[in-house]
Amino acid sequence: MVTERTAFDFPDEVGLASEDEIRWSEVSDGSVAQASDFLSEFTQAIQERKERQIREYVERQAPQYRPLLKHKPKVIDQVAPNLPIPTTEP
Repeated sequence: MVTERTAFDFPDEVGLASEDEIRWSEVSDGSVAQASDFLSEFTQAIQERKERQIREYVERQAPQYRPLLKHKPKVIDQVAPNLPIPTTEP
């Protein structure tokens, strides 16, 4: 007889759980962190190019976003790296 696990039961964030139980958010956050570390040599150049393009766009065409870049720099992580940069040139 073969038994297979088809699901995992993790307590939700608002539920009452003991201190030794693992929450789904811990599994998810840990997995994302491990994957990011593992892939960093491949994604670092893309991230740097994206940050440079966004900062240049803000400097030249959208200075109203300067406070956002200064006070919320992690928001850059949420921007897709392949977005076209709008131009004001005809």
